[in-house]
Amino acid sequence: MLFDVSLFLQYVLYGLIIGGMYGLMGAGLSLIWGVMDICNFAHGSLYMLGAYFAYLAFTTFSLDPILSILMAAAIAFFVGILIEKLTLLPLRRKSREWLTAAYISTLGLSIVFENGALAVWGGHRQGVDYYYVGILDFQGFRISYDRIVILAVSIIMMAAFWLIMERTRIGRAIRSVAQDKEAAMLVGVEVDRTYAITVGLGSALAAVAGGLLMPVFLAYPTVGQDPIRKAFAVVVLGGLGNVQGAFLAGLILGVAGALVTGYIGAGYEGIFSFAVLIALLLFRPTGIFGQAK
Repeated sequence: MLFDVSLFLQYVLYGLIIGGMYGLMGAGLSLIWGVMDICNFAHGSLYMLGAYFAYLAFTTFSLDPILSILMAAAIAFFVGILIEKLTLLPLRRKSREWLTAAYISTLGLSIVFENGALAVWGGHRQGVDYYYVGILDFQGFRISYDRIVILAVSIIMMAAFWLIMERTRIGRAIRSVAQDKEAAMLVGVEVDRTYAITVGLGSALAAVAGGLLMPVFLAYPTVGQDPIRKAFAVVVLGGLGNVQGAFLAGLILGVAGALVTGYIGAGYEGIFSFAVLIALLLFRPTGIFGQAK
């Protein structure tokens, strides 16, 4: 049997699309981890809310798909700020040993968000057939315009996020707090404000991932559970706290998973992903792009 190049390229492109979602999720999770040293278990719920917000904006208000996704990201940004202000900040002010309580708090928030979505939207699945109609056909290689837009927007959003982190005042503040909180306070950085924006940005990235994949996956209350598991894997593969590494690791994991699904079977994709993760932890605990301290 001859090797089908067109089929291989379709698998790779689909993997990049799914990997872009993993990368955005992982980048947001890694950002919060790197700055605040906490694992945000509510991150998958922000993906779910982003999917619902984009769905409502697109179907109810007939907004352009990209505007719908940006609106979902903006709402999730403010939800993230509220999470920090109403839950994490009070815990941090009451005790220096607040990290364990923060883990439990974000886990509780994920349950609250999922059950809230169940109460508001019900348990049935909602989605859109497409954002943009049409299929690109190039010598047997077929890909819908939706998939092209999803991949392009995920890369653009990650590039915009990189510019915010590298070229803006708030980005420099976030990086300084991540490196040394006490030193950042000495030079006038407002740590509590920086933490709030950090959680907001991480939440926005998760919401973008959820909104982007509406034509691929549906929205339902527990839709964020699988993405957050993959996001954990991506964060470890990319190196804890390494945002760019998380995005690249997401693309790698997405392509590898798509090839395994296409050539071996869908049931092996999850096995492969976490087998690679376990093997990496054994031989390189700092991740692919992480650096030993």
